[in-house]
Amino acid sequence: MYMRGRRRPAIKHSEKNTYESKTLSDVCKQICNVKMSEGLTKETIDRYRRVCESVEEFAEIKGLSTNVESIDVEFARQYMTYILHEKKTFKGHRYKPESVKTPGCSPKYANDHLKTMRAVFTFCIKENMISENPFQKINKVKQPEPIIQILSVEEMKQLLKTPNKRKFSEFRDYVVMMCLINSMCRIGEIVTLEIENINFELSYIILEAQKTKTRKGRMIPLDKNTMQLLKKLLLRNTRFKPSKYVFITEEGTRLTSDNFRKRLADYAHQAGINKRVHPHLFRHTAASMFLQAGGDLRHLQTIIGHKDLRMVLRYTHLSLESLARQQSEYSLINQVVDGLNKPRKTKRKYGR
Repeated sequence: MYMRGRRRPAIKHSEKNTYESKTLSDVCKQICNVKMSEGLTKETIDRYRRVCESVEEFAEIKGLSTNVESIDVEFARQYMTYILHEKKTFKGHRYKPESVKTPGCSPKYANDHLKTMRAVFTFCIKENMISENPFQKINKVKQPEPIIQILSVEEMKQLLKTPNKRKFSEFRDYVVMMCLINSMCRIGEIVTLEIENINFELSYIILEAQKTKTRKGRMIPLDKNTMQLLKKLLLRNTRFKPSKYVFITEEGTRLTSDNFRKRLADYAHQAGINKRVHPHLFRHTAASMFLQAGGDLRHLQTIIGHKDLRMVLRYTHLSLESLARQQSEYSLINQVVDGLNKPRKTKRKYGR
């Protein structure tokens, strides 16, 4: 307590700022610990590590310092250029051939790195390490918006016919596909489904918050047919090593997303589908068909688990058939073309 009549001791200059300057590696370890304490998923924390390692690799190549105080806007701009034009795609990937590991990554990849580095340096500002965020001043790379294909009803039917349901592994894959269609869940949410999270009486599954991308739990109703398939699968599971998970291998371990992804690609090839079929395509297709059948956008948002309605719109893509039907019915051409020029409903019989 300050006493009147006594002078406060002067603060030495060296004591005003005792903060020790840190490298990006130091910050990465610190932020990962913080995110772990906040309950973020392992995938999110791994992304922080990967991006920070990529920036450190860039700095080493260019002979630049990774001290967070020395990383400025020019550093950030050079890093984005490096990502877009120099960094090899799939670098270090064990299963990708060297032929696809070419210089220059996609705009989406670059924007993902930009988003992560903005978060890292925002953390540095909050921790009083720096005063400005150099990556906040870098604009996002313009991304082309390709038309995302969905499966037709016939293609979906053909795909579901492919697995041999007499074989355990293929029947399991069939049930996974049915769950993906019915629930519109992400593949990670389905393969981590536990037996205790199924309510057979009321026909719904529970997605635990820690296993969802948005960290928000939700209940998804399933139809009776899918629920019956889950019951049959659990009966077959009893022949193997006991597990708390619904979707298991013959060794009793949990089915992984990557394992199912490879198997799904094989089924698509067998079905003769000339599209890149992946688990998320079920989500795209089911969401699009939901809206085309008259489903409500808000209900769809609740089912697929997106906080932002704009994100829901990105998952829905109207089919050409639906667009053609709407255009045919409501196009201005119906008003400007007279009856003589409209196509006849019956063919004219010539020779009379």
